[in-house]
Order: sequence, then structure tokens, then C-alpha cells
Amino acid sequence: MCVHDQHQLEAHIVRGLLTQAGIQTHLKGEFLQGALGEIPFEQTRVQVMVYAIKLARAQQILVNYQQQQKTHWQCPVCHEENGPAFDYCWSCETQRI
Repeated sequence: MCVHDQHQLEAHIVRGLLTQAGIQTHLKGEFLQGALGEIPFEQTRVQVMVYAIKLARAQQILVNYQQQQKTHWQCPVCHEENGPAFDYCWSCETQRI
């Protein structure tokens, strides 16, 4: 079953998260991006596929990932706003709590 339908880079990130959790995955459409322009854009999307029995756990991991990507955080030391991808403050290098 499809867990995530996105561009290739993010599909590989999600696949890595699922693999770390012990969930076997398959990327569908991974090599279609080379045909962009020859086939419609929506057909070049990469899908992360998992077995149905692992779908609920995979979706939970995906929800956590998506929430983390949206969460900006403020440094407790210098009060700078940091993007969700930063584990350390870009200004003072304090670790994210």
C-alpha cells in the first residue's frame, strides 16, 4: 500500500525512516523522473510502498515526520528562530531541546 506520494528526495528520506523502524519498503516510480516532459508530471511522482500489515505503523512514522518538518523552534539561550531541520541553533549552536 502507498504510504507517501512525493518527489524522489523526500521519498528516500521517508524510506530511510521506515527502514530504521524495521519496515520493509519499495519505491514505485523511482526511475520515472527521467521521463519528465515525455509523460505527465503527476506520473513522475515517487511512491513509498509498504505491506498492508505494516501500514498503520508506517503512517504513524510519516505523521511524526511531517509534524517535525513543520515545527520551528526557538533557541532557549539566544531566542533565535530555527527551522525544523536544525538540531542545533544556527546562531549560538545550542542543541535543540
